[in-house]
Order: sequence, then C-alpha cells, then structure tokens
Amino acid sequence: MIRHIARLVLACPKFWAIGSVITTLVMAVCMTQISFDIQPSATITSDNQTSRDLARFHDEYGRDDNDVVLLIEGDDLLQWNQLQQLRKLRDQLQELPGVQYVASILDVRRRTGSMIPLIPRDVADDGAGFDAETLLSELIKHPISKDQLISDDGKMLAMWARIEGDSLAVSGITQVIEPTKRFARQYETDTGATVHIAGHTAIRDDVLNSLQRAMFISCTAAAIVAFFVALALFRGLVAVVVVVTAPAVGAIWTFGLMAACGEQVGGLLTALPNLVFTIGLTDSVHLLLEMQNELRAGRTSRNAAYRGLVRVGPACWLTSVTTVIGFGSLMLSRTPSVAAFGMWTAVGTSFAMLANIVVLPTLVMWLPKRWLITNATATHRMSDWIERMVAPMVRRSRLTAAIGVGLCVLLLGPALSQEPDIVWTETIPDHSSSAVAMRHADDKLGGALLCYVTVRWPESYQMPDSQIIKATARAQSILRAAPQFSGTFSIGNVLASVPGRTMRDRFRMIDRMPEAIQSGLMNESARSLVVTARVPNDGAAALNKRIQGVDVELEALRQEFPDFEFTITGTVVAASRNMNLVIMDLARSLAVAAVLIFIVFTIAFRSIKTGLLSVVPNVLPLLVTAAGLSFCGYPLLITAALTFSLCLGLAVDDTLHLLIRYRAVRRYDRDARSAAMKAVRQVGPALVVTTIILFSGFAAMMTSPLPGVRLFAGLSALTLVTALIGDLLIFPAMLVVGSSSSESKD
Repeated sequence: MIRHIARLVLACPKFWAIGSVITTLVMAVCMTQISFDIQPSATITSDNQTSRDLARFHDEYGRDDNDVVLLIEGDDLLQWNQLQQLRKLRDQLQELPGVQYVASILDVRRRTGSMIPLIPRDVADDGAGFDAETLLSELIKHPISKDQLISDDGKMLAMWARIEGDSLAVSGITQVIEPTKRFARQYETDTGATVHIAGHTAIRDDVLNSLQRAMFISCTAAAIVAFFVALALFRGLVAVVVVVTAPAVGAIWTFGLMAACGEQVGGLLTALPNLVFTIGLTDSVHLLLEMQNELRAGRTSRNAAYRGLVRVGPACWLTSVTTVIGFGSLMLSRTPSVAAFGMWTAVGTSFAMLANIVVLPTLVMWLPKRWLITNATATHRMSDWIERMVAPMVRRSRLTAAIGVGLCVLLLGPALSQEPDIVWTETIPDHSSSAVAMRHADDKLGGALLCYVTVRWPESYQMPDSQIIKATARAQSILRAAPQFSGTFSIGNVLASVPGRTMRDRFRMIDRMPEAIQSGLMNESARSLVVTARVPNDGAAALNKRIQGVDVELEALRQEFPDFEFTITGTVVAASRNMNLVIMDLARSLAVAAVLIFIVFTIAFRSIKTGLLSVVPNVLPLLVTAAGLSFCGYPLLITAALTFSLCLGLAVDDTLHLLIRYRAVRRYDRDARSAAMKAVRQVGPALVVTTIILFSGFAAMMTSPLPGVRLFAGLSALTLVTALIGDLLIFPAMLVVGSSSSESKD
C-alpha cells in the first residue's frame, strides 16, 4: 500500500504542495481564534453520581466555584479609618458588573430586635467613641462572623464576593478579578494592610495567565535549543528546516481544526502541541535520514524520496496506526476531558503522519540535492559508536533479555503502588499571588475551598420544623468534628444570630437578609438546605480520605433520619473524586492501549512471539517513569499520566522502526545476531538523533516557572532516555533470543 501512496504523492508534487500550503495557511488563521477560555467544569465532569450530585446542587444553589475570596491582613484592621476603607472596598466590589453579592464583617448585625449593623455607618470622622477592642470581642463571638469572616486575633478579615453566572469561563472571571486586584492595591496603599486574593476564581485566573505565558516562553525556548542541537547533529540548516517542517505542519493542522471546531484548550489538551510534534518528529527524522542516504548513493531527488518512503514508510504508517488506536481507546472514557484528549491526539497523530508523507518528500524533491546532502562522517561515527555499545548486549542476548524482563518485574510493584492525587495550585508557580493566598487561607482560616452537605427533607415537613433543624444541626456537628474541616456554617448560625422567642419567630427574621445570601443557605421549593465547611488545599487524596470518614458518619445519620437525604458535594469534592478518576482512567486506558498495540503488532507481523517480544521495550519506559515518581515521593499526578501518553507513543515508534528494519535485513541475512546489528547500525542513528533533539527541548522546558511544566519536561526526558535504552540495548537482544535456537545460542 505504501508504494501506491508514494507514487500518488510523487506523481503530482505541485498539487500536494499547493494543497498543503493552502491548508496550512487556513489552519494557521484558524489557530489565531483558538481559545484557552475553558469552562472550569469541563475537566472535572464525568458520567457518575458525584457529577450528578454536583449538578443538582448547582441547580438549587448556583455555582459554588465563582467566589472571589479576599484575605486582608493587618494589625489595626478594626480601627475606624481602616473600616471606612474596608467599606469603600466592599462597595467597589459590589458595583462591579457580574458581582452578585459581597459578604464581610460589615454585614454582621446586632442580635437585637432592631438588627442594626454591628459596625455603624454614622460615626464621627475621627472615630470618637468607637471601640475596636469591643468590636473584636463581639465579632469573634457572633455566629455569623466567628470562624467565617475574622480570625480570633482580629488580624485577618475575609471578604467573599460571588460572581453571577453558570460555569463561568476564565474570561468572565477575569472581568472581575482584574478590577478586584486594582481595588485591593488601592486599599493596601490607603491602609498599609495586605490583601491576598484566593479561591477557585483566583486560581483559574492565574492558571490562564501563567499557562499562556509559560507555554509560549517554554515552547519557544525548547524549540530554539532543539533547533541548534539539531543543527549540530545534521550539519546543515536546510536539513533541520526540512525535518521540523512536517511535524510543525501537522501540529498546525491539528490546532487549526480544533479552533475551527470550537474546542477549548485547557487541562489535558495543553500537552497536545508537544505530543503531536514529538510523535511527528520521530518519523520525520527516520524519513529524512533514509532519503539522505539515497541521495548520497547518487539517486535523483524523486527516486530518493520514493525509496525513502517505501523503506521507512511502512514503519511510520504502522506507528501511526498503533498510536491512533492507543489514543483512540481513550475516547471510550466516561470522562469528557479524557475522551477529547484521546480523540484530538489521534487526530494529531494522523495529521503528523499525513504531513510527513506529503510535505517532507515534496521538499526533498524541490530543494537542490547539495542543500540536503550533509557530511556522512558524523552519521558513520555515530553508527560505529552505537554498534560498540550494542554488540556486547547482543552477544549476551539471553542475559540482556533476562535483565530487561527482570527490570520490568522489579519496577512493577513501585509503579502500581502509585496513588493518584491533585492539588488545586499544582499548575501555577509557588510564588504566584493565588498560591500564596491559598497558603495564607490554609494557615489562618483552615482553607478557602468550600464543601457542602445538602440536607433534603420529605414533603411532610416544612421549615422551620424541629426535625429539619435537628437534622441540619447533626450534619453540621459531623463536619465540625471531622479533621481538617473548619468554619462550618448553616442556617443554624443565622437563626442563632437573630432575635425571637420561638424558632418560627427567628425564622421570619431571616427574610430581612438579602435574597442572594438567603439563596445560598436554603431552597424551600427544593426542600433542601446546605451546611458549609472550609477545607485546606492539601490535595485530593487527603480530602478523599476525610470525605470517606464523613460519609460513614452521614450513613449513620441517614439511619437516624430515614426520611431525609444527606449528600456531601461541592466543586472541590467532585474535583477530588473525579480528577482521581481522570488519572486512573488515563492509566487504565493506556493499559488497554498497550494491549491493543500488542494485538496490532501480532496481526501486522503475523506472529504472537513478535508481539510478546515488543512488550518489554514498550512497557519499560512506562514502568521506569512511574517507579521514578514513587521513589521521588511524587503521587500519580495528571502531569505524569500525560507523560505516559508521550512515553507510549515514542516507545512504539522506535520499536517499530527497529523491528521492521530487522525483518527486512533477515530476508538476506539468516544470522539473527548479524541481522540485529545491521538493523541497529541502520536505524540507530535516527533513534539517537531524535532522542537528543527532543531531550534538549524538554531540558529547556525545565526552566519553566510552572511546576506542572517542569515535571512534565523532566519525566519526558527520563522517558526518552529509557525508551532509547530499551530499544537500542534490550530489544535487539530479545529479537535474537526470539529467533530459532540454532541462530541465537550464546
């Protein structure tokens, strides 16, 4: 089949060239419209009960991830002049378009019949008669502000602003965050206090800004470093341009189509450019080196392009098929973000293959031969060096193969012991404003992330029935007693803050509260109310363990109140549970992909033995990367799961090129050792060149300020080296062992 494709491409080079240029230009224009404005719920949503509980909660109470939390630190925050500036800040936030309400100590009212504000608006300009110490004493005892809006020492205040909207994209958040930062800076100037902006919205705003900036800087640095390394290896500027053009075009086509389809770039899809370019570059290097060899042999440009496609094309085609099948299997995931990642990676791999088959041969045909033919001395020296490295392994093939299998078995335990985890701030720099704010919130207030227990009652009850109040109080006591849950809040706090002889009298007083605040506590039409608690930003694994403990207590509460429904939910709860599912989904899907790749190998080469032999070099990089995480004390982060995807694509590519060349050599050389060494000598330079180029690029990315990018780059570099070792040192020995005993005796 590849012969027909090669003839088709080379028969009409102008047609393919014009088509490629037009397509690239159109897709490049489309790329300018690509958006990083991802919906926050897109990554954490899954087809499970957790997501359905969260959706029901949002229907009844609105989004809980649209809060902007201002943490204000200072020594004299309750002095009159400071309170006046606080009121100015509150009013500025309240007037912002899109802000539903702002809650602060200014909203706390006295527990008397008049319910006048605890902090009066009308006081002498110099604050005469105002007592800050008395105010602090009242605030830290008040059911509304205690553990909610002020620290016990009065040196930190919390102001919560809720943004209107359903599942706001980052652009909607930025419209509030940016002026909030300006107002906060002005408040700091006027008072000398410090303002930290925390919460989901601040993190997402930092993620967007950091992601766009870091992706541009890191990718540019990686491209520059990789370019000069490639220049040193290829000894020719034109050759470098040719080898990177095809994978770059494939990446442009992929992102252009994503933009045209309205796909938002965020979460898993941020790794797609590197993934598509990397997969495309490996095949591009193999093709160009083969075509250069044909040109040096005196063949015409057209003939060299044709022979290069025929000799290397089958391996490139089979690599793309296996990679597409592997990543395509992710589309079966119940998590939309994982399914989208699998689909677009499969599309990108296909485009990279198409660009390599169309763009690279066309360039080779049109460019002068002297521009492409570089000095072969470096390649020959590299082949000699590789041969010296591999020869001892092939001579001791059984021992080498046993070491490879043993390493896989040895690393299997640490690799499988990895537990998934995420931290909300893991993708932004440690020194970023939101990361610093989240740490302050954890230290001073016990956290700025909210989780909820919804209490739902049957139709036979109506507020304020004593059973509803009792069930709510019991749910609140469970959260209050749970470790690392702080600042519990419910309608019970409000009822305790208003006057009235009876519960019904106090319940009527709640009507005096703003509707926006009431709606966050209770929904009588849905017969439900919520208990809120804050949790620290210490990771999904830790939170899930605490949630399991709360669930046990809630199950006992369900037995006590059989007609009631108690559910722990919230964005942070759903994200913790579902992001773990995302990571495990990626890991399971990659395991399925590995099995599918084994099946493809077996069918393509009509040999189960060949399929089995290919397992070790493909699995070893995965196991080394996972075990390396374990040894370094890292949990199984989503960044690591993405690295596994890259790892699988690279390992399969190198293995296939070596295997197909080995089988081609075996047609005229029946000695397994000799055939393995010849295959390594022919294919090895391309493997080494690809690895060095990509390694240098990922090494440059390790300078990124984003922890996630640094981890991804470091793991990818480790994967590249391990894949090279597996394919150059272990796989040839396994091929020899897999041959007949007469040809593979040690």
